Amino acid sequence: MNSKFWVINGQYDRQLYSELMNSGIGTLTSKIMASRLNVDRKHANAFLNPQINELIDPFLFKDMEKTVHMILETGFKGKHILVYGDYDVDGVTGCSMLVNFLRSLNFSVSCYIPDRMTEGYGFSPQSTENVIEIHPDLVVTVDCGITAKEYIQELNDQGIQVIVTDHHEPMEDKIPDCYSILAVSLADSGYPFRYLCGAGVVFKLITAICRILDEKKDFYPVVQGSNIRDRYLEYLDLTALGTVADVVSLTGENRIIVKYGLEQITHTLNVGLKELIRVSDIKGKTIDTYHVGFVLGPRLNAAGRVGSAYRAVELLTSSDRSKCMAIAEELNDENTRRQSMQDTIFKEADLLIKKQNDLDKDKVLVVAKEDWHHGIIGIVSSKITDKYCLPSILLSVEETQAKGSGRSVKNFNLFKALLYSEQYLERYGGHEAAAGMSLKAEYIDGLRISLNWYAEQTTGLVDLIPTLYIDTQVALKDVTVDNITDMESLQPFGEGNKEPVFLCEDMQVVQCKMVGRDKNHLSLRLKQGNVYVDAIGFNMSDFYEYIGIGTMIHGVFSISVNEWNGRRNPSLKLLDIKFTDPEKIKSLFYNHFTVHIEFEKFKGYNSIKELEDKIQYVYLTVANKKLEDGELTCLVKNITNIDRDTLVPVYKYIRHKRPVMFNCRCGSLSEELHRLTGIYINPIKLLICIKILYDTGVITATEEADYMKFAENKEQDGKIELENSQIYLTMNQLNQSMRTG
Repeated sequence: MNSKFWVINGQYDRQLYSELMNSGIGTLTSKIMASRLNVDRKHANAFLNPQINELIDPFLFKDMEKTVHMILETGFKGKHILVYGDYDVDGVTGCSMLVNFLRSLNFSVSCYIPDRMTEGYGFSPQSTENVIEIHPDLVVTVDCGITAKEYIQELNDQGIQVIVTDHHEPMEDKIPDCYSILAVSLADSGYPFRYLCGAGVVFKLITAICRILDEKKDFYPVVQGSNIRDRYLEYLDLTALGTVADVVSLTGENRIIVKYGLEQITHTLNVGLKELIRVSDIKGKTIDTYHVGFVLGPRLNAAGRVGSAYRAVELLTSSDRSKCMAIAEELNDENTRRQSMQDTIFKEADLLIKKQNDLDKDKVLVVAKEDWHHGIIGIVSSKITDKYCLPSILLSVEETQAKGSGRSVKNFNLFKALLYSEQYLERYGGHEAAAGMSLKAEYIDGLRISLNWYAEQTTGLVDLIPTLYIDTQVALKDVTVDNITDMESLQPFGEGNKEPVFLCEDMQVVQCKMVGRDKNHLSLRLKQGNVYVDAIGFNMSDFYEYIGIGTMIHGVFSISVNEWNGRRNPSLKLLDIKFTDPEKIKSLFYNHFTVHIEFEKFKGYNSIKELEDKIQYVYLTVANKKLEDGELTCLVKNITNIDRDTLVPVYKYIRHKRPVMFNCRCGSLSEELHRLTGIYINPIKLLICIKILYDTGVITATEEADYMKFAENKEQDGKIELENSQIYLTMNQLNQSMRTG
């Protein structure tokens, strides 16, 4: 259970809300627009109704005109153009678009995609050598090249002209000297919108070529086909595919591209994309950003992750239906294999983390194993970070070398952490949220220690708290089919324009059950006033033990329309729950406090601040507020105040009852001890007491599956030496410091 700290958008513009409502826009749409956009009604309407004629002039790129003429002169002279791309969806779609378009002009064109495993991203010594052997007249890069100065110079030295199209961040000393550069990331590019992906930059290049061909028909040979000026629109489907998959901001020009591109994907004329849609079981559906990001994108990505990305380019550039059917099936199978490998690596990484890491103290998780697939560990790192709400790095070890990928959380800059630890690294790169690196295997432990030291010095535990951002608060009466349908005008959803998230307080549970094959989803029927709404919480079954009929909750959710038997009803997709009952909050707090503690490794806390930070971190996640100073001090004193008199009733309880503890949760044990003896020991303190008794050999602990069984150690004789327990000494020192403080 990963409860989150809720942050509600405070920029709610009530005047704009009223204006939008008065213009006929629905309640929920108006609230979202008023909370997200600091604009007037005119611009709000432009956002809701983006037009294709609002696309930006491609010739604002300072190098666009010379780029277009170089490509056309090379192509019309029958010279060879090589499109050099990347193996991810953005690179594959961008390459495919450019190859398809240039082939439609009857140009001599081929494509080169480097191998992820042997060549890596962008240019490398091997890929550069391979391109030189091909010896094209012109190389046009897609989604790479902006930092490939030395490799592009090698091509220049061989008489090969190079045009770079890219969107990645440049490094001043690595910007290549080449014929021209189209890169939205360059400060002097001239282009006003910097969030195009690689495929988006190619789309602008194709747009510009179409315009030149239309305007200079006397200069260039006549091109077959109707209306060459608008032919660029045929590539909106692949552009949208690359844009969504690359998780760039879906604002500005990208919003126009994706809105119209999604419509085109649904009715695409691209034979390969049609077959991919078929094998993905979404044929006939209205395709949205979810289908692109989580259905189509992963299948195209699977080619580069566990096979050859060139197969994906073949799929999107072929008009041979039989060939496309075979490749689509192959990519579908590769994606299934990728998912299986991903699940295996995740389970292995999760087990290693529990064995090797101190989950109650570590702020950065670093885990390594031999022969993990390089193309998959980045995805798994993301899932590990989601599970533990901590930055993570996964490393694949081959003999003496390790290559890895990492993902971070808000408020922790992973790139700066790697910069601090660069003495252990051979190569690294990335940004604050994600990075890749390589190092000698012998330095893995040093990297782990260094990253955690950096995190300890720069980041408090509360800074790493998982946060859920909420657009606005609503009442259930506003969650209607009409209002939800009206919200479709906010689509497409994605980076920079997330699916709206709502908060509704004081809802009563009238039905509750666990659903799904593994009973891991929570199904609720909720009531507020006279309004009833169904809700589903995926992987939220841990809340079930706290919820009964009549329980009052606050819920954060997204909304949709559920269609069943011809009826359409509102439905909530729960993202998190908080309770109004103080006792439930307290119970959830104690259980959440110990969620990742490993009993054998548990050694307590090294300082009062460390314990206070952990308490505040957990209380913020379950109650969405901090404990008052007095409450915090009282709880810390209570937890650390442990002596022989505290331990005696705990020992007697274990001797007579032989209790069972699940996942270091002591809530039920604390309740039973209180019921039997009248003595209340809070669950955190009780866990520490049990660990002290175990460390001193007074009790035994037998681990079975996810629970521990405790019993008296009948072989123990003689006086109990509490000093033999490190956790006892630590807590005693903390208690003394509290008294003297």
